Amino acid sequence: MAIQMAQPDMTTDRYEHEALEALAGAGGIAHTTDLAKLGVRHTALTSLWRKGRLIRLKAGLYQMPEAMPSQHAALVQASYAVPSGVICLVSALDYYGLTDANPEAVWVAVPMGGWMPRVTEPPIQLVHFRTRLYELSTEVQSVDGHDIRIYSREKTLCDCLRLPELVGRDVTLGALRRYLRSPGANVTRLLAIADACRVGRRMTPYVEALVA
Repeated sequence: MAIQMAQPDMTTDRYEHEALEALAGAGGIAHTTDLAKLGVRHTALTSLWRKGRLIRLKAGLYQMPEAMPSQHAALVQASYAVPSGVICLVSALDYYGLTDANPEAVWVAVPMGGWMPRVTEPPIQLVHFRTRLYELSTEVQSVDGHDIRIYSREKTLCDCLRLPELVGRDVTLGALRRYLRSPGANVTRLLAIADACRVGRRMTPYVEALVA
């Protein structure tokens, strides 16, 4: 009795190839809704994920493993996974080179009462900020062509100071020392943002001691 060999599913292969091409064209990371507009089938993405050829950051968000930058890749992933979020606290300090601390999760600020997404990758620590503080001094930085929202250096330092239960005093003071010694340090701007964050009275003595 002749044994019939299973034939490869060429249609599936074509759909998967098209999905990978579309993802590559989108910078290696994209939402299924955006990919669907390009004709990509959701079944192809699911198949690629099950084969280990794609990373699913959360439901409806896929990434090509080889497409991410080696440095700050987790920040890019977090920015896509939490579109309303702003990189903050120790993760922002690390991005700016103001600390040697290596956060195990990406710290992301979201507005108070905002939606809490369920993210698979990377590990994310969400922090609720009141609207006034959430919107204050945000910037957009480009990481290998991917935009991330992150607080300015000055706002990050002020947030670290006002949230000692989340960021240790030694980490905050070490970062402040590096900032004051770095090119572009602006004490006037730092203290103005500290006042806006209502930590001016705490920030001023530290700054005066470190610049003396």
